[in-house]
Amino acid sequence: MLADVTMPGGFACAEAAQRVNPGCITVLIGDEASIVQYAAQGYELGAVAFLKKPLTSLALSMKLPPVFQLAERTPAKQILLEHRQGIVRLRESEIVYVELQRHKLIYHTHQGSFTVNGSMRQALHILSARFFAQRNSCYLVNLQYVDREEKDTVRIGGETMQMSREGRKTLLRAMMDYHGGGDGR
Repeated sequence: MLADVTMPGGFACAEAAQRVNPGCITVLIGDEASIVQYAAQGYELGAVAFLKKPLTSLALSMKLPPVFQLAERTPAKQILLEHRQGIVRLRESEIVYVELQRHKLIYHTHQGSFTVNGSMRQALHILSARFFAQRNSCYLVNLQYVDREEKDTVRIGGETMQMSREGRKTLLRAMMDYHGGGDGR
Protein backbone atom coordinates (compact mmCIF):
# COMPACT_ATOMS: atom_id res chain seq x y z
CA MET A 1 0.00 0.00 0.00
CA LEU A 2 1.23 3.48 -0.86
CA ALA A 3 0.03 6.03 1.67
CA ASP A 4 0.55 9.78 1.20
CA VAL A 5 0.84 11.16 4.74
CA THR A 6 0.48 14.76 3.48
CA MET A 7 -3.11 14.02 2.46
CA PRO A 8 -5.88 14.24 5.08
CA GLY A 9 -6.40 10.76 6.51
CA GLY A 10 -3.40 9.32 4.66
CA PHE A 11 -1.74 7.79 7.70
CA ALA A 12 -5.09 6.68 9.18
CA CYS A 13 -5.75 4.84 5.91
CA ALA A 14 -2.40 3.02 6.23
CA GLU A 15 -3.26 2.06 9.83
CA ALA A 16 -6.67 0.75 8.75
CA ALA A 17 -5.07 -1.31 5.97
CA GLN A 18 -2.69 -2.90 8.50
CA ARG A 19 -5.59 -3.79 10.82
CA VAL A 20 -7.51 -5.44 8.00
CA ASN A 21 -4.45 -7.15 6.53
CA PRO A 22 -1.52 -7.43 8.97
CA GLY A 23 0.70 -8.65 6.13
CA CYS A 24 0.10 -5.47 4.12
CA ILE A 25 3.32 -3.94 2.77
CA THR A 26 3.22 -0.21 3.46
CA VAL A 27 5.25 2.55 1.81
CA LEU A 28 4.76 6.08 3.15
CA ILE A 29 5.03 9.11 0.87
CA GLY A 30 5.35 12.69 2.05
CA ASP A 31 7.30 15.89 2.12
CA GLU A 32 10.32 16.19 4.38
CA ALA A 33 8.35 17.57 7.34
CA SER A 34 5.65 14.89 7.22
CA ILE A 35 8.20 12.07 6.85
CA VAL A 36 9.97 13.33 9.98
CA GLN A 37 6.62 13.72 11.76
CA TYR A 38 5.42 10.20 10.88
CA ALA A 39 8.76 8.33 10.97
CA ALA A 40 8.36 6.75 14.42
CA GLN A 41 4.69 5.88 13.83
CA GLY A 42 5.59 4.54 10.40
CA TYR A 43 8.16 2.16 11.83
CA GLU A 44 5.68 1.00 14.49
CA LEU A 45 3.18 0.39 11.70
CA GLY A 46 5.75 -1.67 9.82
CA ALA A 47 6.32 0.67 6.89
CA VAL A 48 9.09 -0.76 4.73
CA ALA A 49 10.04 2.45 2.93
CA PHE A 50 9.59 6.22 3.06
CA LEU A 51 9.50 8.20 -0.19
CA LYS A 52 10.10 11.95 -0.16
CA LYS A 53 8.12 14.28 -2.43
CA PRO A 54 8.67 15.28 -5.13
CA LEU A 55 9.18 11.72 -6.34
CA THR A 56 12.03 11.22 -8.79
CA SER A 57 12.76 8.26 -11.02
CA LEU A 58 16.07 7.80 -9.19
CA ALA A 59 14.35 7.60 -5.79
CA LEU A 60 11.77 5.15 -7.15
CA SER A 61 14.43 2.99 -8.81
CA MET A 62 16.36 2.78 -5.54
CA LYS A 63 13.47 2.30 -3.07
CA LEU A 64 10.92 0.17 -4.92
CA PRO A 65 12.88 -2.94 -6.03
CA PRO A 66 13.39 -4.15 -2.42
CA VAL A 67 9.68 -3.50 -1.77
CA PHE A 68 8.76 -5.61 -4.82
CA GLN A 69 11.09 -8.39 -3.63
CA LEU A 70 9.40 -8.32 -0.24
CA ALA A 71 5.98 -8.46 -1.93
CA GLU A 72 7.04 -11.57 -3.86
CA ARG A 73 7.91 -13.28 -0.55
CA THR A 74 4.64 -12.26 1.12
CA PRO A 75 1.91 -14.88 0.96
CA ALA A 76 -1.30 -13.77 -0.77
CA LYS A 77 -2.93 -17.08 -1.65
CA GLN A 78 -6.39 -17.67 -0.22
CA ILE A 79 -7.75 -20.97 1.05
CA LEU A 80 -11.18 -22.17 2.19
CA LEU A 81 -11.52 -24.15 5.41
CA GLU A 82 -14.64 -26.13 6.19
CA HIS A 83 -15.02 -26.29 9.97
CA ARG A 84 -17.83 -27.01 12.45
CA GLN A 85 -19.43 -23.57 12.23
CA GLY A 86 -19.22 -23.31 8.44
CA ILE A 87 -16.65 -22.20 5.91
CA VAL A 88 -14.01 -19.52 6.36
CA ARG A 89 -11.84 -17.95 3.68
CA LEU A 90 -8.31 -17.10 4.82
CA ARG A 91 -5.28 -15.53 3.23
CA GLU A 92 -2.12 -17.51 3.90
CA SER A 93 -0.71 -14.38 5.50
CA GLU A 94 -3.40 -14.63 8.22
CA ILE A 95 -2.34 -18.14 9.27
CA VAL A 96 0.23 -17.98 12.07
CA TYR A 97 0.68 -21.75 12.39
CA VAL A 98 -1.12 -25.05 11.88
CA GLU A 99 -1.22 -27.65 14.63
CA LEU A 100 -2.09 -31.35 14.32
CA GLN A 101 -3.98 -32.87 17.28
CA ARG A 102 -5.71 -36.26 17.17
CA HIS A 103 -6.19 -36.30 13.38
CA LYS A 104 -7.54 -32.74 13.42
CA LEU A 105 -5.82 -29.67 12.03
CA ILE A 106 -6.08 -26.47 14.04
CA TYR A 107 -5.39 -23.35 11.96
CA HIS A 108 -4.27 -20.59 14.36
CA THR A 109 -5.03 -17.27 12.65
CA HIS A 110 -5.63 -13.59 13.33
CA GLN A 111 -9.37 -14.33 13.18
CA GLY A 112 -9.14 -17.10 15.78
CA SER A 113 -8.52 -20.83 15.63
CA PHE A 114 -10.35 -23.13 13.23
CA THR A 115 -10.41 -26.92 13.61
CA VAL A 116 -10.85 -29.05 10.51
CA ASN A 117 -10.54 -32.73 9.68
CA GLY A 118 -7.33 -33.52 7.88
CA SER A 119 -3.71 -34.49 7.96
CA MET A 120 -0.51 -32.49 7.98
CA ARG A 121 0.12 -33.79 4.47
CA GLN A 122 -3.12 -32.13 3.33
CA ALA A 123 -2.12 -28.84 4.99
CA LEU A 124 1.29 -29.01 3.31
CA HIS A 125 -0.44 -29.60 0.00
CA ILE A 126 -2.70 -26.54 0.15
CA LEU A 127 -0.24 -24.05 1.73
CA SER A 128 2.70 -22.51 -0.11
CA ALA A 129 5.91 -24.36 0.74
CA ARG A 130 8.00 -21.21 0.41
CA PHE A 131 6.06 -19.48 3.24
CA PHE A 132 5.48 -22.40 5.61
CA ALA A 133 7.86 -24.85 7.27
CA GLN A 134 7.39 -27.81 9.58
CA ARG A 135 9.11 -27.42 12.90
CA ASN A 136 8.14 -31.01 13.77
CA SER A 137 5.51 -33.52 12.66
CA CYS A 138 2.72 -31.68 14.53
CA TYR A 139 3.36 -28.03 13.62
CA LEU A 140 3.53 -26.09 10.38
CA VAL A 141 4.59 -22.46 10.90
CA ASN A 142 4.21 -19.35 8.77
CA LEU A 143 7.78 -18.07 8.43
CA GLN A 144 6.72 -14.42 8.48
CA TYR A 145 5.64 -14.85 12.13
CA VAL A 146 8.82 -16.48 13.45
CA ASP A 147 10.04 -13.83 15.90
CA ARG A 148 12.91 -15.67 17.51
CA GLU A 149 14.64 -19.02 17.39
CA GLU A 150 16.71 -20.27 20.29
CA LYS A 151 18.42 -23.53 21.12
CA ASP A 152 15.31 -25.68 21.62
CA THR A 153 12.44 -23.21 21.29
CA VAL A 154 10.93 -21.01 18.64
CA ARG A 155 8.76 -17.93 19.17
CA ILE A 156 5.92 -17.70 16.66
CA GLY A 157 3.38 -14.91 16.75
CA GLY A 158 4.11 -14.27 20.42
CA GLU A 159 3.92 -17.95 21.50
CA THR A 160 6.98 -19.93 22.55
CA MET A 161 7.07 -23.57 21.42
CA GLN A 162 9.46 -26.47 21.93
CA MET A 163 11.41 -27.67 18.93
CA SER A 164 13.28 -30.89 18.21
CA ARG A 165 16.91 -30.85 17.05
CA GLU A 166 15.91 -31.99 13.55
CA GLY A 167 12.99 -29.52 13.52
CA ARG A 168 15.43 -26.73 14.38
CA LYS A 169 17.64 -27.57 11.39
CA THR A 170 14.65 -27.69 9.05
CA LEU A 171 13.20 -24.44 10.39
CA LEU A 172 16.54 -22.59 10.25
CA ARG A 173 17.06 -23.68 6.65
CA ALA A 174 13.53 -22.57 5.71
CA MET A 175 14.00 -19.21 7.48
CA MET A 176 17.25 -18.59 5.62
CA ASP A 177 15.56 -19.38 2.30
CA TYR A 178 12.54 -17.22 3.14
CA HIS A 179 14.65 -14.21 4.12
CA GLY A 180 16.96 -14.59 1.14
CA GLY A 181 20.00 -15.94 2.96
CA GLY A 182 19.81 -19.54 1.80
CA ASP A 183 20.01 -21.44 -1.43
CA GLY A 184 16.83 -23.50 -1.05
CA ARG A 185 18.67 -26.73 -0.23
